[in-house]
Amino acid sequence: MLKKKAINRKLSWITLLSALIFVCGCDKQMKIEDGYVHEVAEMQAEEFCEPHFFPTNDAFDISKDTCARIERLLKDAKVSDVENLEFMIISNHPVPVGYQEKIKKIILYIMYKNGFIPSRITDKGVCVYEGAKTGIRIGILQYNLKEPDCSAWSEYIGDTDTNKNLPKHGVSRVYNLQQMIANKADLVSPRIYKGVIASTAVSGMENSSGGD
Repeated sequence: MLKKKAINRKLSWITLLSALIFVCGCDKQMKIEDGYVHEVAEMQAEEFCEPHFFPTNDAFDISKDTCARIERLLKDAKVSDVENLEFMIISNHPVPVGYQEKIKKIILYIMYKNGFIPSRITDKGVCVYEGAKTGIRIGILQYNLKEPDCSAWSEYIGDTDTNKNLPKHGVSRVYNLQQMIANKADLVSPRIYKGVIASTAVSGMENSSGGD
């Protein structure tokens, strides 16, 4: 009987010690190191603009030759997988609204004709300064994206421990966002959605696919 009680006491001590070791182990595992800074993944995207200037007269009439040059530029850009454009009216004097609407209509028509859609075209407005040559500046926009480091973690964090140091914190979120955004320009500066213009979209698809 005494021997049985001694064994029970011994087992109780073993159970208690095991529990203490487990608690201490958990406390050590879940304790964040002093001064630790998460490896936070960031979105890295840069925009590059290749500007091209096309002169007009003071009334912003544009010649057939200049229109043909713009078309050649846009066709070459499309072949190079360019999706985004911008354009700006340049002048050395104030531009009446009627003149602005006239030249914008022509430029947008050429862009749509060559497969570019409204959501990928940015109207930069009018820039007036002394000594400027009158005309239109068209910018070919391209983007350099740096994907986050998706290699193996530098340490094992376990399956359920959310309080430990987390290497590459947020990498999956950043990577998935980059993959989901159709227009890479929105990774640099989100823009207002202009809505769907079906006729323009169909025309763009026909031009890019060589359809009639």
